[in-house]
Amino acid sequence: MSQTKTKVIFNNGENTDNGYLIENPFATVQTFNTENGQVKIPVYSLIRIFSMLYVGERTGRDSSFLRSGAVKALNQYFKTKKNYKFWRENLRPLYESQYYKK
Repeated sequence: MSQTKTKVIFNNGENTDNGYLIENPFATVQTFNTENGQVKIPVYSLIRIFSMLYVGERTGRDSSFLRSGAVKALNQYFKTKKNYKFWRENLRPLYESQYYKK
């Protein structure tokens, strides 16, 4: 039986904001095909990003702090600089799909 372990990488400097990265080999990822190749985002991160990006729709309250966090995360994953309106419009079909409404 092979051993698969969750890894914690401290201070890798590249893709962490808080100084560490947790790699979970059992995490499900969503793959996006772009012009520059594929971008893989863990589903749990994507759900968190969606909840921050579309926060004002269900509660009636809008939070610029949460919106900016979602935009920063998406820009970091896709290695681009796009604004809130761009991400909100382009990710709408994925957000409304049955996959994320569970």
